[in-house]
Amino acid sequence: DGSIATLGPDSAIASRIDSTRRDVELIQGMAFFEVARDSARPFAVQMDTMIATALGTAFDISEDGGQFNLSVSHGIVRADLPPEIKRPAMTLNAGDWLSLSTSDGTLSTGTRDVGQIGSWRDGMIVVEKEKIATVVTRIARWKRGRVLIADTDLGIQPVSGVYDLRNPDLALEAVVRPYGGKVRELSPYLTIISAF
Repeated sequence: DGSIATLGPDSAIASRIDSTRRDVELIQGMAFFEVARDSARPFAVQMDTMIATALGTAFDISEDGGQFNLSVSHGIVRADLPPEIKRPAMTLNAGDWLSLSTSDGTLSTGTRDVGQIGSWRDGMIVVEKEKIATVVTRIARWKRGRVLIADTDLGIQPVSGVYDLRNPDLALEAVVRPYGGKVRELSPYLTIISAF
């Protein structure tokens, strides 16, 4: 249909496009969508039970360690939240973002510079008051093997910063260092993060 989807590492989508709809499912990971304008066919991306619908816009969407994230680069996106959240649909404009915890339904919203949205496509991520576990999940997509956080108290701490994805090991260290966290690569396929 002329739309473009850019996927992050360890990410997958499924799509169904016909004469009346353009439906995409984010199976896992992260994606940036540049949506071709077509007022007759809505473009909807589903993550579990949350749906983002757009016409002629660009937005970034991801599922990171139990957090659904949606940021709008330009245009307008309607976010239909999961039914259990019991909130009406939200309209997000350029620069708006939302983050939804799948474990407890906590919803956070805000605005950021549109240049920061989808910056992972250029090898950087910009984080503002996100849980360490969420940020580690996002960075770990650029690293071979599994990355595990051994300390749940460390994983729930908030962190903000700009992280270079071209060196995921250093990025992980920068994320956990403010809380005394340590990153240990036990093998090329297993990295453990702990608070000691």
